[in-house]
Amino acid sequence: MERTRIAKELHDSVGQKLTLIKRKSQNTKQIELTNLTNDALEEVRSISRGLYPALLKELGLSRSLTQLVNEYDEQTELFYTMDIDIIDSYFTETASLNFYRLIQECLTNIVKHAKAKSVTVSIKKEKNSVIAFIADNGKGFDKQSAMKKNGLGINQIDARIHMMKGQFKIESENNSGTSITIELPVVKKESLSFS
Repeated sequence: MERTRIAKELHDSVGQKLTLIKRKSQNTKQIELTNLTNDALEEVRSISRGLYPALLKELGLSRSLTQLVNEYDEQTELFYTMDIDIIDSYFTETASLNFYRLIQECLTNIVKHAKAKSVTVSIKKEKNSVIAFIADNGKGFDKQSAMKKNGLGINQIDARIHMMKGQFKIESENNSGTSITIELPVVKKESLSFS
């Protein structure tokens, strides 16, 4: 519970105040203060995100993912749209954390590398799968060379998806944005009801 309280305080109180200071310093063109505030804000975000999965238990996976996207929306210049189904009952606690981290990693890669203006996040339950689709309108990249270089954390994403017995597809071309589609199998509810 203490981790949860600290994560909320960092996000709701300290994070918001730093964001306000940053905006005011940008408006008055105080570049040094803007940079210092931005560094402090990045550190608070990093600590908060490290603690944030503690909220998975309290909020559930879907609400945690919604809050994660909202956080990126508030704290970056990108425009986010999202459509997230309630998928909590299809994942174990460990799989929930892995899926949360997976989506977080995809969003972080976009912020760091894509030079995008907008991001779409869709997470839907379809038949026996959960399908996550994340797309940006950024600069894109050459898939073959990125795979060879382990660019953009693709191998890490692949390892997480493999651990959850899923599969993924990345579509990207230079100057045409990037989309990643992740398909994870879910256990049918009927098969859980043996007694």
